[in-house]
Amino acid sequence: MKKLLTLVATVIFSAQIAYCAEEFGALNLNEARKVSIPIPAIPETAISGNTLKTVRRINGVVWPNCQEASVSIDPSGDIYRNGDRIGRNASTFRVNCVGDVAWVTTGSEMYLNETQLGRNASFTYGISAFSSVVAWSESDGDMHKNDETLGRDASTFAIAPYNGVVVWKATDGDIYKDTEELGRNANSFSLSYKGIAAWSNTSGDMYRDAQQLGRNVRSFIISGNTGDVAWMSTGDELYKNSSQISRDAATFKINPDGQVLWVDRDGVSHATR
Repeated sequence: MKKLLTLVATVIFSAQIAYCAEEFGALNLNEARKVSIPIPAIPETAISGNTLKTVRRINGVVWPNCQEASVSIDPSGDIYRNGDRIGRNASTFRVNCVGDVAWVTTGSEMYLNETQLGRNASFTYGISAFSSVVAWSESDGDMHKNDETLGRDASTFAIAPYNGVVVWKATDGDIYKDTEELGRNANSFSLSYKGIAAWSNTSGDMYRDAQQLGRNVRSFIISGNTGDVAWMSTGDELYKNSSQISRDAATFKINPDGQVLWVDRDGVSHATR
């Protein structure tokens, strides 16, 4: 049976706490259930479609040093990048900020630019914003990073925009960073720009990569630049990584530089140094 995957977005805008389940959540489409831990809304690192696209502003966000690349598919299925044909029988494509194009043919072949990466590709795939790395799954659930097989039975995945690290979760709840197992019974996860993973398990334990930060997590955010994790427990205790910084937090966020800002139950604002 074909597994449907949804792409967990690859980068974090840590100043936002809104959860965008439809586009970026850790969501199994076969079950169509939302994750229980809210994660930040984040910008797409790739564009898909079948008409002319210019890559610079991605999902309303202007990436610095984002190279423009015009990609189109003509009515016969030929795909072009900046006017040069790179392949045929194209169905969908995604473009990154260095001009790479990940695309799938009508015959489910996966390509990066002119290079075929594999076959039996599902139509859920992502490309790292600033590195030539494609994360993609086969229709039977095998997880790939370019032409490397990372594992099997993938249900959700994310790709880091700066270095192409792939974090993915298997159908049994095991969570991996490329081929390294980080833990088990994963519930939801988010990535920093360079692939540090913040994730919780079904028991409410909070992790940063393979390091356990604490227990009874209710919500968390990871800093895009530093990979620091701000998280709140079910008892309203606020932590930065494994260090408690407040006992009565009401709301919180974390900046890309790792500074945590929060408002306590009395409405007083605070910030870490």
